[in-house]
Amino acid sequence: MNYTIIDVINKYSQKELTLIDIIYLCDNNTLTWEIIKNNPQIKWSFKDLSCHPSITMDIVKENPQYKWDMNFLSSNPNITMDTIRE
Repeated sequence: MNYTIIDVINKYSQKELTLIDIIYLCDNNTLTWEIIKNNPQIKWSFKDLSCHPSITMDIVKENPQYKWDMNFLSSNPNITMDTIRE
């Protein structure tokens, strides 16, 4: 059986997820900003999310309350020098 990231979040959101679990969730290529926003019960690793392709500079700018990692942001394929200058 194939599980989606939503299946995993729904199944495990009530239990304590380890840091490794959260990092694996953050690295999942089907993760979207909507999923992150709609699941605040998960202690997301914003360091790891910083380089996730679904994260854009607009998301970072609109959400300064999170601890984005500037080094990891520089590895994000959606963030270029042009987007930083904007």
